[in-house]
Amino acid sequence: MKAAEPSFEDAVLRLEEIVAALEGGTLPLGESLRQFEEAISLSRYCAAQLEDAEAKIRALTTVSPEVKASTAAAAPVSAHAVSANRLVPDDVSPRLPLTSRSPSAGWDPFAEE
Repeated sequence: MKAAEPSFEDAVLRLEEIVAALEGGTLPLGESLRQFEEAISLSRYCAAQLEDAEAKIRALTTVSPEVKASTAAAAPVSAHAVSANRLVPDDVSPRLPLTSRSPSAGWDPFAEE
């Protein structure tokens, strides 16, 4: 049965321990070689874990062609709305006027009155 793989964080901690021991220069040659081999194995494991994480991030942040097409077809936003710091499409009128209770005036919609 194969031993359980360490977490990425545990592997990095162990790798740091090995580096410190090897840099200390007090280990016998045989033990230094054994720990060096373990360090290489841990380094490859950590690199593979990072590559997997990067691939997942890329997959999550990549916009599919269908999403690009649907966002391109969305109602355009006017320059006035952007300059007023309101991202409101041209074909939608605001339902509520800005008042002293607006978020920009420090109003908290979740605060009890």
